[in-house]
Amino acid sequence: ELLRSIRHENLIGFSEESSQFLIDENDIKTRIPCNSLLSLLQDRLKDLSTETKQILTMGAPLGLNIDQGLLSSANREKSLDMISLGLEEAVDKQILERDPERNSEYKFFHSSMQHAVYSSIEEEKRTVFHFALGRQLWKSLSEEQLQAHLPTVVIQFVLGSEEMTDQAERYALASLVYSLGATASKNSSFVGGGFLLERAKFFLGEDSWREEHDLSLAIFNSLAEVKYAIGDLKGADSLAAEILSKARCPVERLGAHCIRINTRFANNQMAEGLEEGLRVLRNEFKLPIPTSPARRQVVLAQVKLK
Repeated sequence: ELLRSIRHENLIGFSEESSQFLIDENDIKTRIPCNSLLSLLQDRLKDLSTETKQILTMGAPLGLNIDQGLLSSANREKSLDMISLGLEEAVDKQILERDPERNSEYKFFHSSMQHAVYSSIEEEKRTVFHFALGRQLWKSLSEEQLQAHLPTVVIQFVLGSEEMTDQAERYALASLVYSLGATASKNSSFVGGGFLLERAKFFLGEDSWREEHDLSLAIFNSLAEVKYAIGDLKGADSLAAEILSKARCPVERLGAHCIRINTRFANNQMAEGLEEGLRVLRNEFKLPIPTSPARRQVVLAQVKLK
């Protein structure tokens, strides 16, 4: 990028007479004063038209890859032809490159270029920007399109979550984020899954156990399992305790009991874990397990197991 900028600023030449490249180091230091990569990339964006800058600014939060149709749904103020022209200008300026297999898809030349475009959004306005972008996509995409671009749409709401005040909308989004987080966790992506499940829990609000009991139970159970998997035993135990206080029946409490038992075993509290398990079997499922079984009872139990 530095070499590209030096060439763009005509800071290097070639003398045919001496057959040597001509470089003025002082001029380079003056014109490009130890700029960071981000600054160099942002300088390249200055050559773009205002329309193209606006289009790229809308596209950068959507990811490294830009789908022309998705970008059009996000920006209803610009026609598809206008967006297409803007993307082509960015290709000509080597900001984007075309996907050789799909004409409607583009890609930033590299992630640093995407970051340079994204950095043009003022930091204090990014939350509002993401929320507005997510809402626009949610409203304009068809059900099929929404499913195809669900992770992209959800991340906009996650990053703009502070702006969401309508509780019905929050519950709908909590369900979407939960589905992604649960899928990620099942695929052993515990960090990413945990992040999404935390956001899903955030969207629930204070009255969710009363208003959306089943959704709350699912989110809390999944998040507790993730916290246990990553070694956050205190967090897992805390979530399990809340589930136990809100669950309506033994079946709903079963997952939380398992978490509490496992956290005790993980903390090397074997006796406490065993006692917890026995208490659950006795109290929740009414199994007649004696506290101090006689030898005859032990033998009979072993026979039944065989």
